[in-house]
Amino acid sequence: MIVCMYRWKLIPGTESKFREAWSIVTRYLMVHSHSLGSRLHEGHDGLFYGYAQWPDHQTREKATGDSTVVNEARMKMGSCVAQEFPEILLNPQDNFLKLPTAPRLETPRLTLRPHLATDFPDCCAMWADSEVVRYIGGKPSTPQQVWSRILGYAGQWHFMNYGYWAIEEKNTGKFVGEMGFAEFMRDMVPSIKGVPEMGWALSPEFHGIGYGSEAIACALNWAELNLFQPKIACIISPDNKQSVKLAVKSGFKKECSTEYAGQPTDLYLRILG
Repeated sequence: MIVCMYRWKLIPGTESKFREAWSIVTRYLMVHSHSLGSRLHEGHDGLFYGYAQWPDHQTREKATGDSTVVNEARMKMGSCVAQEFPEILLNPQDNFLKLPTAPRLETPRLTLRPHLATDFPDCCAMWADSEVVRYIGGKPSTPQQVWSRILGYAGQWHFMNYGYWAIEEKNTGKFVGEMGFAEFMRDMVPSIKGVPEMGWALSPEFHGIGYGSEAIACALNWAELNLFQPKIACIISPDNKQSVKLAVKSGFKKECSTEYAGQPTDLYLRILG
């Protein structure tokens, strides 16, 4: 891994414009050029500092960020800069930074947050519920399978820069369920590899009160700003009328009927942007 340090002296009053443009460039490079992400800091000396991580020199050299959106964002950044200092390349010797996790999002009634190890009992209870798994494989998950699922969510954020959130009820702190985006590398026709796949599961206690659509709307808003993908997908059993209704309400349109794991399933797509 290598680290690049950047320093800018900004024109007073342009800080928000610079941060917005910097965020667009950074997110694009994470999704399309395999950047490990970046942090932006404001120093006590009035300078802005960028700290960017890359897997290696070759990956960074191949990164172009050549798109209309990124080029416009870079021009915006440049218009905010009074003075730019030479970049500094660093080779880390010791590393104790935490891996990327799900950003914390909020709705009027819910908090979408990273999964915690303490969510394990609630996740086990949900994925053992026959109503929850009725249209998702049809079999309750064992604790070992649930633990692998939670670890997989963390891996999605690390490798894909998107993943699943745990959903928590604000008023009570109760675990509501989980939802988000993933790359499952599913073996199905038509293939959806490379397309972020959205999914959701809520504990039966919280069905029928609008939590699903509220959480999905929040995650989709995040996706519009962060995924830099033309579309997202979801697959739903045709018998799962409630999830079909929820998907359509959230802007998904049925693409086709197909099969997955020997069972009939419908593929839905939603355009982003």
